[in-house]
Amino acid sequence: MEGMSEREYSAHSGLSRGAIQKARRNARLVVYNDGSINAAASDTRRGEMTDPDQQRRSTGGDAGFSGPADSSSYLKARTALTVYQAQEKQLGIQKKKGTLELVLDRVLRAHLAEMAEVKLEFR
Repeated sequence: MEGMSEREYSAHSGLSRGAIQKARRNARLVVYNDGSINAAASDTRRGEMTDPDQQRRSTGGDAGFSGPADSSSYLKARTALTVYQAQEKQLGIQKKKGTLELVLDRVLRAHLAEMAEVKLEFR
């Protein structure tokens, strides 16, 4: 046997045996004539053909994140979305209670007071 068995390559790559079998079926592994796996060539081919995010997830890194951005930008975007959704729900509740008009009135009065202080000079 020239190369590694599926089990040996699984231990080498840190992937499950099922993932190795799937990679073999999809021609992501380099196989010798005797059916054994060329580890160095297979690592290179898998690296070229597999999405980097999927590789990280399959080895346990970045378990909850995918996409081209890093995880911190994903968390920021997700937090912003959650805050927006919470504010939107709060406005809906205030509207149902009838308090939204009071809040808008207070904001509008404050804005008008600020505008009254601004003196426009036209020349």
